[in-house]
Amino acid sequence: METNKTQITLFIIFVFFTSCSDSFPFLEKAKSINIQAHIKNASEYVHLIDSVEVIASSFQRAEIIGKYPLIDETFSLDLKVPISKSAMRNISDFIVQRAWMWDNTPNHYKNETKISNNDALYCTASFYGVKNGGQTGVVHYSDSKTNVQGPIRNGNIYFEYMYVDRSLTITGYDISSYGEKTTYNLILKKGWNLIMLKFISENESEKTSEILFDREWNFSPYY
Repeated sequence: METNKTQITLFIIFVFFTSCSDSFPFLEKAKSINIQAHIKNASEYVHLIDSVEVIASSFQRAEIIGKYPLIDETFSLDLKVPISKSAMRNISDFIVQRAWMWDNTPNHYKNETKISNNDALYCTASFYGVKNGGQTGVVHYSDSKTNVQGPIRNGNIYFEYMYVDRSLTITGYDISSYGEKTTYNLILKKGWNLIMLKFISENESEKTSEILFDREWNFSPYY
């Protein structure tokens, strides 16, 4: 009889914590991501890239995740969890950083976004080509039609790894003082997420959780 009571008590505790994961974000299981990446044009730049450096960063914060050797034009790593808080900032900075980094008149910045959990922290992962220990360019993740060597143009699509310390959604849009509009439709799970940035027109882009299967890695050297 005592055993049954114990089993029932444990079951109730399990159900309680499982059903309350939104209220207790530390109970969520963070998602790590394994990356096996072939850099399509690496053979053209053997004199400029022998490894890939990965940096986790948010608005004015950054931390090196690691450097990974390029073998047969391929690098591999696990984007692990959790991420050090020294690389993360509040999720609101993911939106408003554009106003402060690129706008000379941030007071004219228009923010019509909705974030489901304003207490969340975030960072993104950036990839850089390295030769003999020094950065030589950027490793882009994009669709096959995007020319990473040229200027940003309509139709360009890029992919980005984003980490959040709890699940949330971001919807709505913002408009910079220069009239550049970005629409957000992001459903993010605790841990690492792959998101897509699409340039719709000269002054309009979209960040979404809807991911295309047409994806490839390319290296773009610094000039």
